Amino acid sequence: MNNPEHGKYMIHDALQSSNCSMIVPWHRYKDNENDRPQKIERKEENFAKLETTISQEMKTINQKYLVETLENTKPVLYIDCSQKWELDIMLYILKEYEKRVTIQDKTELLGHIIWTRTVITEPPQRKEYTDKEQPNSEEMIHHYNTLLQQKLAEIKPEHIENVLNFESDIAITGLARFMEEEKKRHMYLYLDNTKELSIGEQMRINLLLYARWWIDHDKWIHLKINNWSKSRKTRTASNGQRVESTHDYSETGIYEDDLDQTI
Repeated sequence: MNNPEHGKYMIHDALQSSNCSMIVPWHRYKDNENDRPQKIERKEENFAKLETTISQEMKTINQKYLVETLENTKPVLYIDCSQKWELDIMLYILKEYEKRVTIQDKTELLGHIIWTRTVITEPPQRKEYTDKEQPNSEEMIHHYNTLLQQKLAEIKPEHIENVLNFESDIAITGLARFMEEEKKRHMYLYLDNTKELSIGEQMRINLLLYARWWIDHDKWIHLKINNWSKSRKTRTASNGQRVESTHDYSETGIYEDDLDQTI
């Protein structure tokens, strides 16, 4: 078991499996004098080493399969959750995927997805904006985000998560519609540094995890999540459902002694 490459193989296998995976640093166990398993506490600094190793492998695989994405096979999308800036994580994922979509009239499709599903604005406001500005896709996303932030600033704090959860459907529907237009049934979505997400954002990711197989009947999104177990805050989706191993995702553990010689 003490193979310096063993941990990397485990990461790679988990990232490329067809199901959804959480990559977590597991503890070793050894038998004590009472023949009972005793957890071996790892060094504090090794948590960061493990997470860094997983991140590097996710980035490498993303770059490797980007060529295949451009050659019209499975889409691959790598998201560093620490770089999402002002956007909610679901809207950020949609924005990053939209950049890679090559279909014609994607701006029209994106506008239809946003403006027919949002409760942030009224139809006349949307038409006035679209007719007057004639925005491209990126401008439309940022305009919508501005309106969303304004709305969130006006409502009571206890209602903010409800609005964000409702609006998350825009991103889920958007991913499915773009995949449909590109004639793709599968997508690999790598989510890195998930410890940077708020609890609400983690719950919306869990909703995507929970709903991935019925997003659009025949579209499947395979999530690969760098989930540093020490920072996991919730296993509840924003619709109240629980996401649990092994029904909703698999867990792939890596051990620090597998990685000591590779870092």
